[in-house]
Amino acid sequence: MNGGNEKSQLIDNIIDSFERSCAKGAEYYREAAEEGDPAAQNAYGWCFIVGNGVNKDFYEAVRWFRSAAKQGNMRAQYNLAMCYEEGHGIGVNLEKAFEWHMKAALQGDDRAQLHVGWSYQVGNGVKKNKKEAFAWLKKSAEQGNPQALSDLGYCYFNGIGVKKDKVAGLECYKQGAAKGSAAAAYNIGCCYRHGDGVARDKQKAVEWYENAASLGDTSAMLSLGRMFESGDGKDLNKSFMWYKKALDCGEALAELILSKKKFKNVLNGKTD
Repeated sequence: MNGGNEKSQLIDNIIDSFERSCAKGAEYYREAAEEGDPAAQNAYGWCFIVGNGVNKDFYEAVRWFRSAAKQGNMRAQYNLAMCYEEGHGIGVNLEKAFEWHMKAALQGDDRAQLHVGWSYQVGNGVKKNKKEAFAWLKKSAEQGNPQALSDLGYCYFNGIGVKKDKVAGLECYKQGAAKGSAAAAYNIGCCYRHGDGVARDKQKAVEWYENAASLGDTSAMLSLGRMFESGDGKDLNKSFMWYKKALDCGEALAELILSKKKFKNVLNGKTD
């Protein structure tokens, strides 16, 4: 009758073993980091970001990232850039973020290349330049970065930094979706829903929106809610379900939509 206690003790033992292992790993990283090894410095800095074997401390993380980044460590350069971009352990400085993203991007980091592309798109830490934005998104996409593939597809569809090419755009979306990009799957759904670059096909739109929704995309959930709310195939129960999922994922707009009388009726079992 003490199975529950035994299971609890086993879990405690596993956690204790894991924590001791993390602490030991952090100690190894610290020793190598203090000897000047840049890879170890970056790894030790990351320990402070996630609290792996040490207490979380963004200031310490930045200190070790900076030391490794100055030695040319690509991963540390990206991590330091993100600290500047998001204000972790240091004040937000978009110019510095761009500087370090660029250093990592030039070494081939696809995540940094994506951020450089975004920076050029909106002018974060650098003057806006649509062609440069496209070029860096393309570099990241060519390495298979899912978000970059989705963003590159959007550029092709809308002629941002490149001549409009919806065939190329759709191909980028499909590649991004295949690699797990919710945004790319959502964009394909929009293409089929509105007949943009492909023949209009409601069923395919629903399928792609469901794909994106399964990956947590609330825009896809709202789109599914709208599609089932009106038009052919109207189904308020399904519409309610998708709006509710969006709400559960933190989408504020869904709360406003669900306040409509017809959805209150669905909740109360009245679907006339």
